[in-house]
Amino acid sequence: MKFLMKARLELSGEIKDRAAVERHIEGAREALKKGVPKGEQGGEIKSVEIGKDKVTLILESGRHVRPHDAILRIKKRLSQALGREQGIGVRGVAVESYEAWYPLDQVPAGKITLPFVKEIEIVGKTAHIVFDELDETALENRYPDRILKRLEEKIKEERVSGKAEFSKRHSESEPRLNRYRLREDPTTELAKRNWVKHMGRGVWTILPSYAALWRAIEDTVMERVARPLGFVEVMLPKIVPLDVQKKKGQLFGNPNEMW
Repeated sequence: MKFLMKARLELSGEIKDRAAVERHIEGAREALKKGVPKGEQGGEIKSVEIGKDKVTLILESGRHVRPHDAILRIKKRLSQALGREQGIGVRGVAVESYEAWYPLDQVPAGKITLPFVKEIEIVGKTAHIVFDELDETALENRYPDRILKRLEEKIKEERVSGKAEFSKRHSESEPRLNRYRLREDPTTELAKRNWVKHMGRGVWTILPSYAALWRAIEDTVMERVARPLGFVEVMLPKIVPLDVQKKKGQLFGNPNEMW
């Protein structure tokens, strides 16, 4: 198992002390080895390129401290150190390239596609995966690990099969969808029928006819479905602090609302 990433840390200002950045990167090298079992490969910084307002790194790992975790650890370390010493921070992480060589228990029978993956090549029992369009949020949510898990699931699903479904049709009514399909803008149609009225930007009032239909549907669901099944009604109010309502200018209520 092998992971290889090239990523860029975008800084909020120009680096004033290059030697200090190099020192913190060296400290990160040791930090990435913590917790890795003896004899196993942890996260490694293979190369560093320090620019005027960015730091580009190539990271490699085995199973432990994978690059998508390592780059976030390095970002946090540099953000704290550079903010304290040079008054600059790390704006974000940009992934330039990310690849993985992942061992498989079983070889897929056909072509497999996965989100955030540009290319998958199966060589023997190893999948070479080229990730694509991974932003910082994707790294924080550990998308690469999820993608690898989904790859394993898809391969297993290929080998799961059951009995073919059997069905026999006795009769069939004529298609009725066209008879009831609404071809006009429903809002315009409701306004024409005087079922709704536009009261302002994004605000519509439901008028008596539509309100009666609404209540009839609601009553039908309650009387014929919910109550026979043993459901009882609960209320989940949303409590808004008075200072929030005051800031919104709604302390004394909104039009057409009851307090």
